[in-house]
Amino acid sequence: MQVRLFLMTSEENARGHPIKVEVSHQSKRMRKTVFYAQVEHWDIEREMITSNHPEYSKGVAILLNLKLRIKSYIFSERDTRTEVLNFILNKKDTAELKD
Repeated sequence: MQVRLFLMTSEENARGHPIKVEVSHQSKRMRKTVFYAQVEHWDIEREMITSNHPEYSKGVAILLNLKLRIKSYIFSERDTRTEVLNFILNKKDTAELKD
């Protein structure tokens, strides 16, 4: 099971490109949009928005919390992609994830 945060540059709307959390296992993926950024506001190496992002305070709080949950999922007993993504996003109901 692998989990990552990334900027999906192939999609864009008025808010920018979606920042997605992706859970993959056995060639299957689940993705969920968690925030938005322009390419110039994304640090690929750190998987984090840069300090010049217009909503930096809000975005960095969301993304750091997700990174903490991504690291802690390793110690959880989640088995499926849906369970892992729900755990990372702090969701209770698996039906909530349809993105």
